[in-house]
Amino acid sequence: MDEKGLKQNASNTLGTNKKKTLEIIASVDELKKSMNQSMSFYIGMN
Repeated sequence: MDEKGLKQNASNTLGTNKKKTLEIIASVDELKKSMNQSMSFYIGMN
């Protein structure tokens, strides 16, 4: 593999990792939202 191929490979890997990280952040955000809704519902009942 030549230098150009290596650079392309590296940037592809970085792009994939960045996408995965953003997906994880998004799902954690969703989790927080649903937790907050459950908690406020629970507190509202008491």
